[in-house]
Amino acid sequence: AGGGTSTMLEGVLAGVIERLAGKYVDGIDKKAAELSVWSGNIVLKDLTLKKSALDDLDLPVTLKTGHLEELRLDIPWKNLRSQPVIVHIQGLSIVVSPNSDPSIPAAERERRMLLAKRAQVAEMDAAGLGEEEDKNGSFSSRLITKIVDNIQLNISNIHIRYEDGFVDEAHPFALGIMLASFTAVSTDGNWKAAFV
Repeated sequence: AGGGTSTMLEGVLAGVIERLAGKYVDGIDKKAAELSVWSGNIVLKDLTLKKSALDDLDLPVTLKTGHLEELRLDIPWKNLRSQPVIVHIQGLSIVVSPNSDPSIPAAERERRMLLAKRAQVAEMDAAGLGEEEDKNGSFSSRLITKIVDNIQLNISNIHIRYEDGFVDEAHPFALGIMLASFTAVSTDGNWKAAFV
């Protein structure tokens, strides 16, 4: 019986990894995630960001290219209900341009908007909104909620490049920003890092 439960949980977690990371990154393979999920340390290298990775943020820019040197997930299996899953991203490089970039055809912009809407619907379906199982608070849905609520995100070696040749075509320019690191953690009511 224990083997069936671990297989079910492995499949659920691999699906969560694929759904969350796969929304932003090309090359996330559910089978690869399943193979390494129980080691507690999942490492994926040399990943490409999807062109739609920033679409949900409703920014005035569009992603031209994006690259992750390494994506590592540390999963504390023995303390999953009391310690966070830590996501480490090493070497994030992105190039963005204004949304008004004429090199992106109108049909492509419409296609991206349609894909974003479909992704939202698929995410709601995958989350099982309105299903009886969620109303009853199944073990797996409570566990997934606990994991997502307490994910710690550590990004290091960040390079963001903004390219604009459209505001003043006679004088195109580029601007780059480099950050050593960025961290996001869950906090308590006093803004102290805490497991919630």
